[in-house]
Amino acid sequence: MRDFRDAKAMAQTLRDALNARSVSLTHSESQELVAKILGLTDRRVLVVAQRHNVENDPNTLESLYPVGVIASVINRQTQVDGVLKVSISGLARTGIVRLIRDEFLAAEVAPIEEERGQSAEAATLSRAVLDAYQIYADVDFSSLPPGPRARYGLPSIGDPSLLADTVAPSLSIGIEKMQQLLETSDVVARLETILDLMKAGRPTK
Repeated sequence: MRDFRDAKAMAQTLRDALNARSVSLTHSESQELVAKILGLTDRRVLVVAQRHNVENDPNTLESLYPVGVIASVINRQTQVDGVLKVSISGLARTGIVRLIRDEFLAAEVAPIEEERGQSAEAATLSRAVLDAYQIYADVDFSSLPPGPRARYGLPSIGDPSLLADTVAPSLSIGIEKMQQLLETSDVVARLETILDLMKAGRPTK
C-alpha cells in the first residue's frame, strides 16, 4: 500500500462489493476492515495539526485542532541526523473526544461519517473539480499517455470523496483552510469549496 489513496480506494471497493451482496458497512467500518486485513491495526496513530507552530509540546485540546485522521504507519526510518521519518496511510477522519496523558499522548476519538458522498450532485461536482484541476495545475490529462497521467494520482469521478481528498493537498492554501476541508464531512460541500479555491487561482507571491 503506497499511501492513503490506496487504503481509501480499497475500502470503497470492499464496501461496494459487500453492498452488492446485501452486506452493509459504513465507510469507516470498511476502512477499519481493510486495516485489519493488512495487519495494520496495531500500528495506527492519530494525526492532528497543532494550532500554533511555536509550541514545542502541544498537549491540550486548546493547542490542537479537533479533527484529524486515523492513519496506519507503513514505514519508519531514522535518518543520519537522528530525525525519525514516518510514512503513513490515512484511513478515516476522526474527532478528538478527550486527550489521555500516559507514557505518551493518546486520545479518545469518535469517527466522522461522510455525507452525500455518492449523490448525483457529488458526481457532477467531481467532473467540474477534475476539469478545474487541469487548469489549476496547468495539465491536460487527455494529452497524456497512461504512464505520465498516473503520476498525478487522481482517481476517477466515481469516488467523489477520494477525488476531493486527492486534490486538496495540491492546493496552495494555508493550514486553516486545509483544516476546514478536513473538517467538512459533507462531500458536496467539500467539493464546492475545493472548486472555489481552484477558480480563485494560485495565490500571488
